[in-house]
Parts: sequence; structure tokens; C-alpha cells
Amino acid sequence: IYRNELMQVFGIQTYNGEIINDVINKEIIPLVKDHFQPIYKTMTEQNEFPFPLDESVCITLLLAWEYFYLFH
Repeated sequence: IYRNELMQVFGIQTYNGEIINDVINKEIIPLVKDHFQPIYKTMTEQNEFPFPLDESVCITLLLAWEYFYLFH
């Protein structure tokens, strides 16, 4: 269900991570950047993943919420 909702929100018929990442980097991050700096800071400080969290990864994680469709 999540993948179908994600594709619907990003306006694609088949899953394409490149398109999703492109929209995140070119449209979503510039739109929310100023408002989400405290969230980015907290996410990077509390990061327990074996990889660093940049803004794009943080946005992707935020989009992975259980109720993603309600937040788009």
C-alpha cells in the first residue's frame, strides 16, 4: 500500500527511485528547508543508522511514516 501511495503522490505509474529523489531534492527540500532545520539537527544527532543522514535521507525517512498518505 505504501508504495502505491508514494507513486500516487509523486505522480508516477511505476516505482522509480530516481524520480522520487529528484522531486525530494529539487522541490521538497527547498520548500521545507528553513522550517525543518531543527528536525534535521535532531535526526542527525540521534542517528543510529550505519550511514550519515543528509537532508535528502531525512526527508525520505519522514515520508516513510505509517500515515504518509495523510501528510503529503
